[in-house]
Amino acid sequence: KAFAKIVRRPQEKLKGKKCYQGIHGTDKASYSCPIIETLKTKKPATIEVDEPHLNNLSLKMRSYPLLDNKNEVKWIIYSITDRTQQKKDKKTIHECQAKLKKALENLQEMKRVKTDIIANISHEFKTPITIASTSIELVRDENQDDEQDHLLIMAERALERLNNIVENLVTVADKFTGVQKLRHENLALEELVQGLCENFEKKALDRKITIKSDIPSDLPKIIGDPEALTQVFKNLLDNSIKFIGEDGGTIVISAEKRGSAVCVKITDSGMGVPKQKLESIFAPFYQIDATSTRKFGGIGMGLSVVKNIILSHKGRIWAESEIKRGCSIYFTLPISDEEI
Repeated sequence: KAFAKIVRRPQEKLKGKKCYQGIHGTDKASYSCPIIETLKTKKPATIEVDEPHLNNLSLKMRSYPLLDNKNEVKWIIYSITDRTQQKKDKKTIHECQAKLKKALENLQEMKRVKTDIIANISHEFKTPITIASTSIELVRDENQDDEQDHLLIMAERALERLNNIVENLVTVADKFTGVQKLRHENLALEELVQGLCENFEKKALDRKITIKSDIPSDLPKIIGDPEALTQVFKNLLDNSIKFIGEDGGTIVISAEKRGSAVCVKITDSGMGVPKQKLESIFAPFYQIDATSTRKFGGIGMGLSVVKNIILSHKGRIWAESEIKRGCSIYFTLPISDEEI
């Protein structure tokens, strides 16, 4: 009954017939019969066959010998397993895997194309921005008219914002195309931060914002890429200035040694970030809400670039904030081998 069920044939048609007649549909034993193999070798045998005359039934047949005291085959335990559905499932899995592989390849190709587009456009933007910025600066040096000077200042700031966006896009594109190569140098964080604070002083004062550096003079040197880390601080300072209200406020940059790393903290008195969104602010193109894009500008790449640079320095980055109580960005950088 069990045999008839496996081979999907009526019991009455199988009665009195040899197993190979019921399975293979032949009048003689098949060379692939596991019973014949076991009789010859006195060892277990396994055969897997697909039977076209049984609607491509996939069978796994096994035979196990029971030997007598003369080491001759006395009995054979014979089993048949229907593997048709299992084989179909395996084929389906392979087909799904092939489709997933193809989909992944398509996604990777789309990502590559997107990266190439960003890289090409960003690099093309750099030259005209530099020319326009330099030209405005030269005109300002010779211009004596207050109204024209005010317009030139506005144009210069607009170009500066556009340049920051392009720099971030170039950084992202270079990272994904493998062009970005970090230079590892021993850096004094106090000097790096002090120079940036001086560069941002005018921009901050125009917004009634005070930037304070609280970096200890005896802080160990760090190891990192000066250009990349400069971009980190520029993005974070720009971000803090952007989200501090019209009444002004403060930005404090501090740092301390923590084990084999230096932990930097940049705290502002801005509008703050909801706790449930603190993890998301480092995602590419992320905006806290739809209105922030129109009100504050930017494309949401600044903090994503910062995170990528810090991670490439084998550091960590995270944020702490409360609404209307400002925001603090923390990140770690490895201490120079000279200091260990």
